[in-house]
Amino acid sequence: MPNADTPSFGAAEHHSHARKQAEEEVERLGLARFALDRVPFTTAHPGLEKPNALQASVMEELPRLVAERGSGIAVVTDAMGAGKSVTALEMARIFNEHCGTQGVMWLLPATAAADQAYDVLDQYVRAHQPEYAPVTLVHHHSDLNEAYTGRRLSPADTSVLDGPSDDPFTDPDDLSADDEAEPGPGTAGPDRWLRGWDNALLAQYTVSTTDQAQMAVLPVRYSALRMLALSGKTVVVDEAHALDPFSQLQLLRLLHWLGALNCPVVLLSATMPASTATELVRAYLSGASQTGLHGVSFAPAYPGWLFADAATATAHRMSEPAQDQQRAAQRRTARIRTRPVTYRRLGQAGRTADPGERLAVIADTLQPVISHGGCATVVCATVADAQDTYQYLRRTWTGPPHDLVLVHARVRGRRRQSTLGDLRHRLGPNGPRPARLVVVTTSLLDMSLDIDVDLMVSDLASMARLLQRLGRLGRFTRLWAGQDRRPAWWDRDNSSTLTVLHPVNLRGATALPPGWGTIEPAVTLHETARLLPALEKEPPVVPDDVQALVEQVHGVTSGFAGETTRLQQMAATHQTRTGRQQQLSAIHLVPPAKRVSSLADLHRQHLTTAQAATRPGVLPRRLLPCYRSPDGTLTLDAAGWLPLPDQEHLSPCHLRSILERTLPVPAAWVTRASARHQPPASWKQHPLLADTVLLPTDSVTRESEQCFGHHWLRMDEGLGLLHHKQ
Repeated sequence: MPNADTPSFGAAEHHSHARKQAEEEVERLGLARFALDRVPFTTAHPGLEKPNALQASVMEELPRLVAERGSGIAVVTDAMGAGKSVTALEMARIFNEHCGTQGVMWLLPATAAADQAYDVLDQYVRAHQPEYAPVTLVHHHSDLNEAYTGRRLSPADTSVLDGPSDDPFTDPDDLSADDEAEPGPGTAGPDRWLRGWDNALLAQYTVSTTDQAQMAVLPVRYSALRMLALSGKTVVVDEAHALDPFSQLQLLRLLHWLGALNCPVVLLSATMPASTATELVRAYLSGASQTGLHGVSFAPAYPGWLFADAATATAHRMSEPAQDQQRAAQRRTARIRTRPVTYRRLGQAGRTADPGERLAVIADTLQPVISHGGCATVVCATVADAQDTYQYLRRTWTGPPHDLVLVHARVRGRRRQSTLGDLRHRLGPNGPRPARLVVVTTSLLDMSLDIDVDLMVSDLASMARLLQRLGRLGRFTRLWAGQDRRPAWWDRDNSSTLTVLHPVNLRGATALPPGWGTIEPAVTLHETARLLPALEKEPPVVPDDVQALVEQVHGVTSGFAGETTRLQQMAATHQTRTGRQQQLSAIHLVPPAKRVSSLADLHRQHLTTAQAATRPGVLPRRLLPCYRSPDGTLTLDAAGWLPLPDQEHLSPCHLRSILERTLPVPAAWVTRASARHQPPASWKQHPLLADTVLLPTDSVTRESEQCFGHHWLRMDEGLGLLHHKQ
């Protein structure tokens, strides 16, 4: 704009000078694109001696296909822990070399998985020793990641949950001199401007949760900026099967747009039904103007890969000899044991669980670890079940308290991120494996986490989830061959066993507890329960039997739903719920690419990022547990040394101290918040704090249970947030 006020400039001079300035500005903000030098496979992926059969097939066959056919979409299906992330990075390298794209946008369904993927991508970029190639992490807890602890938190830094800022392009020169700033993680780390949530999406290498990309196809402010961030890179969608119908429809529309923009895409999954893979590929190809694909299947063999080019929609698959080699290299027997249990909540902490009750069976199954050491996880269906299980085990726990860990979504943000990071480190392939550790959790550890446990107990879940959990059980057995890293009771001749707790009634029939049906469709839980006895008698072989098991429960050809009237009713309920979610999702989607003639078509509805939903019913609020002293002063700590910041200008230190103590809760829980739950008036103008709800604890009596209409909330330092509805 200053150039326009210079009278000596004509149009041509203005244009020439502005282009030069734009190039300098792009470079200054860290947005200039850099091609990574070719390095050997073992250098790019430290710790690997050579590519496996699937990776070698990609490196040998895909370059010729992409060079001849151009951009397209690839699907990779492989067993849990078999190296899909490395395969995706090699595919991205090939696409970038031949399609004119540069960089990677890696999308994952959960923040814990995104944190681990960030470490992988950051290490990959650093291995190429670039002069400067920033890697950014984008999700609503990224400010708690250790690589981002020095990031500035300003009113311009907002997330998908906190609403948009007035200007996504905050100039670092406008920041006050006394703001805290720490150096980034190095040559692969982002400078301060690129660490804002909106800005960070523009970096050449980005790891993000899938919801941030879904916002590109919703009519929210800066949706075009998000689409710009996706274009010009290879987009990797990890665990592409993991979205519900509401979010899946948004992913389909996103893939349609990526096809229209000619962006290469890689889909990864260990448990994707063939129908889902075909639907996702068709959505991409329809955006690339391909028609008449309804009778064509785009499902790769398992394990294997498929590449469908955008120019001709031809499906190119991994060669059969390479598939056989990949299967043989990772073939193992997956042992599953089913334990019928009676489900009952703990209630009073001192209650004794009866034999055959869920809590008693869990304690009995964990005895080898409790008595003789090892690492185990108990995966619970709900947060309330995890809290009950932890309380029950803690009563009889004889070891150090830190050997029994509880982690779930309803603990303070800093504690959750710290615990997950510690587990990834200690239970990883090269971590300092503890002598004994029991982790009580929910589905947080299901996907994309490179960890290994010796024993696992799981509540009944769908077949896809149980297979994902099997991928963490004895994950590094082959890697640790010849090493003494297993407990004394470990059976070295047979694979470890996943114990599944099957809730039954007095007649022995499946009886799902209240609340479980909202996590997964009841029909898939019943179908899985019917399959488990047969799998216990004839253990499945991984990876050979994985795809067949997934299709039996999650595929369109599943025959269970028609066998009984009750199952038919459950299937109908599931289909109705799916249709309703798809209808609600379709209401807010932007049009397909060919039906857009101007930016106005992308904003026929006026939504903010705080109002637009990327998951059904999920518009959380930030809950801040705090303390109230006898004189009414609110503090962040029980001792009363940290008063609640209440001033017009909050420093990054103040913001971080607040945000790391918050946790997300469903908005319905705190809709009827009273005046004592309102934050200080100065927070109302801050986009990161405006929707915060306080949960004060009396600093003397330590009583924190608060009533929000029909919902009662209480913060327990050990168990996290406790909730019950009256």
